[in-house]
Amino acid sequence: MKNGKAARIAASFILLFVIISGCASEKTRPVAENTPDSHAGISFCAAGDVMLDRGVKNRIDGDGKDFIFEKTAGFIRLKDISFCNLECPVSTRGKRKAGGYAFRADPVNLSIVKKCGFKVVSLANNHMMDYGEESLTDTFKYLDAEGITYAGAGQNREKARAFVIKEVRGVKVAFVADLNMPTIVEEVPEDPALPQPSQKRSMVELTAEIKKAKLAADIVVVSFHWGVEYTHNPQAYQKRLARACIDAGADMVLGHHPHVMQGIEIYKGKIILYSMGNLVFDQVKVMTSRTFIFACEFFKNGTIKNAFITPVQIVENRPVFARGAVAQEIRALMMKISKGFGTKFEEKDGRLYLQGL
Repeated sequence: MKNGKAARIAASFILLFVIISGCASEKTRPVAENTPDSHAGISFCAAGDVMLDRGVKNRIDGDGKDFIFEKTAGFIRLKDISFCNLECPVSTRGKRKAGGYAFRADPVNLSIVKKCGFKVVSLANNHMMDYGEESLTDTFKYLDAEGITYAGAGQNREKARAFVIKEVRGVKVAFVADLNMPTIVEEVPEDPALPQPSQKRSMVELTAEIKKAKLAADIVVVSFHWGVEYTHNPQAYQKRLARACIDAGADMVLGHHPHVMQGIEIYKGKIILYSMGNLVFDQVKVMTSRTFIFACEFFKNGTIKNAFITPVQIVENRPVFARGAVAQEIRALMMKISKGFGTKFEEKDGRLYLQGL
């Protein structure tokens, strides 16, 4: 009897230990990686023009596909979402436009954009129609095959102007893209049923799309191909347009086309980067080789934190993180051209952190 009672008591202790251990393990069990957490942010970075033709294509042919992003892929690839402006269609087909510069990337080279970490690209730029509708349609196909999300162009005008959403760990980021240069790009079809980039939509249409995007996403990013080339000062219309987008609900405006840096403005606590300059290009002027990569964190509650730019120098057509005097030159220039906006920076670890968010 005594032995039986002792056995029952021992069994009770074992059962109690199992229950307690189970409760403890339930409390300490790690959260699954893809479980949404309103307090957890996702990392983001953005850069300017990526062009894969002409001298860049020759560089890839000579030095291999890994050469172009060898020095920066580690940084870009680590971000949950990375964005750039793809400054060329991707195709072997199409008829070249008459006159001017025309770019077209070999489809076999698109893989370097994916491999280096870019997950979203804008197609709303003045070179997307360089080889016509066939080439643009091929671009959609090749981007889809690589799993790269694109905004600012589509099989018709309605699709070209629609926002797209990229979601990571429960944080939804919407992208709206538009080509808004001082003059229209004549190669963009007038027929709304044809494949095309989004070009110079009205303020009413643009702000309506931003408001729709805001209802569907936690963060709204608007991308513009705009401004005047080789000038560090944004035009008055860029300022009006960027601020109107923020007023409509955008959290960030990203600009490109001038091929050089333009200033950064903090407007109502939101970020406007008027021009991110080049990232991959074969231009040889010093001013076109001084650039940066922007980075920050997005949160599900719509806030943006830890925003900074890191200086980049284009050497042999590829981006390299700038060091020493060149890095200081880039930081000094950004502070100078942003001074008129009252933007405050904190210099830390070679980067410029944005204040006032």
